[in-house]
Amino acid sequence: MPVIDIVGEAIPNWIVAVTSVFTLGAAIFAGVFARRAAHYTRVQAVASHEQVRLGEESLRIAQDEMRTAQEAAEAQRQDADRAYRNFAETRLDPLTPVILATAEPYDHYSNGFPDSKLWLECRRSVNGSGSWTPWEAVTETFEEPPGPPGGLEFRTQLVVSFTNVSDQIARISLVNPGNGEIEEHRQGADIYIQPQEKKKVLWVKRWGLGMLATDEDVNNPANWLFNLEFWVRDLGMNVRDTYKFNGDLRLFERDGSRLVVRNEPPFPWDQDIATPMPGRTYERLDAWEA
Repeated sequence: MPVIDIVGEAIPNWIVAVTSVFTLGAAIFAGVFARRAAHYTRVQAVASHEQVRLGEESLRIAQDEMRTAQEAAEAQRQDADRAYRNFAETRLDPLTPVILATAEPYDHYSNGFPDSKLWLECRRSVNGSGSWTPWEAVTETFEEPPGPPGGLEFRTQLVVSFTNVSDQIARISLVNPGNGEIEEHRQGADIYIQPQEKKKVLWVKRWGLGMLATDEDVNNPANWLFNLEFWVRDLGMNVRDTYKFNGDLRLFERDGSRLVVRNEPPFPWDQDIATPMPGRTYERLDAWEA
């Protein structure tokens, strides 16, 4: 029985051809559209990135401007604080007392005030009993032969005078005795001096032989430097100046095993004058700003 081509007979070839053409056109159109869509998508992506970049740049500029404004405001505040501080210091400076402080060798053989300069005294122990001979003036250089420590003691005494040369009442605090001791003065107690008034204290330094046993001991500033330090303040404790002495009391040296004791320093001085140290302290202002 012969086979009948139903498809071939039912759907003419020209219809199949036309359908193929339309299918191809649709595919081409879809491809073009997809290409254009991809292109515009890339353009939109680039535009979005640019917008983000511009936004970040604008934010950075705004932050820089804000930081600059904050720094300018802080600088203005600091300038204002400095101006106020300078103004306040200028108002307080006239309240600060001025002290002339001097130190001189003490000679208790001349009614307690310097006459002939006495730099050093010595005394000896009495047979190790704990008793001592009276203090005697060292009037000439001598050598002490080797011996057990503790059999000989030395001392030097300086009269320290504080003269208030200002019109303000001075309040003096002895904050550092300078390798010695202040006689007959209660530790921590302030000295009050009226304008144009003078007050005195006695500074004493003692040495035992054990303190001078080696060259290192003898050359130690603690054994030869007079550096008494004190504060000068007004009565209301608004302003504080620091003064310091720098006196040379090198009265000992070693010659081998022997101790050489001098009757005066290698560079004797008539007076040692305390020097005001740099940097005035405004105590109340500092406490207020803290």
